Amino acid sequence: MDEPIAISLAECARLLSVTRKHVYYLIATDPDFPQTFMLGRCRRVMKSEVMQYIANKAKRPVKASMTTPAPELHRMADRRARTAP
Repeated sequence: MDEPIAISLAECARLLSVTRKHVYYLIATDPDFPQTFMLGRCRRVMKSEVMQYIANKAKRPVKASMTTPAPELHRMADRRARTAP
């Protein structure tokens, strides 16, 4: 059988290895994310555009803030260490 041209947001999430909730977050906040559309009652996205989105993101250098843990994570780790038996 032929591969689908338009995929659901759940399938998109599987391609990106993220949750469906995160796909909705990307739709709302990332201007580079592919345009979605309604097909019947389901929101869809073009698979080729998602694959291009992934390729474009892979070409970009990683920002320093993405490699350094947020200060909140340090505080959480410290709290866990203090409460551990």
